[in-house]
Amino acid sequence: MDNRKLFRSEFRLLSGEHVDLESNVLKLNNTLLKSLPPVTIDLKGVTMVDLSHNTIGEIHCDFGIFPDVEEMNLSSNIIETIPPSIWKMKKLRDLSLSGNRIRTIPPEMGQLLELKNLTLGENQI
Repeated sequence: MDNRKLFRSEFRLLSGEHVDLESNVLKLNNTLLKSLPPVTIDLKGVTMVDLSHNTIGEIHCDFGIFPDVEEMNLSSNIIETIPPSIWKMKKLRDLSLSGNRIRTIPPEMGQLLELKNLTLGENQI
């Protein structure tokens, strides 16, 4: 089975929403997700991930499955810490974490050499 179809079906079970990966965009915003489970498939080619406006507090997903992501939106959730696996996203240029419960910015943020925009407003920093 195609990895993208497998991933789409896994998240359809979680969110009840259709996930369109044809445009290299994974949009699971406003889907009532509470956590990101571990996913072991590789999603090469996905360049944008939108997980905003959910109630995600725990992230167990290894962001290394998104080697080509340039933009990630995790805003308006209840995330308290920036997940360490995010440092594997070497092409990440735009990261939105606004509207969460983040208290500190880890020094590993410096590993994201391509990062141009980091949005952290409305956190507890």
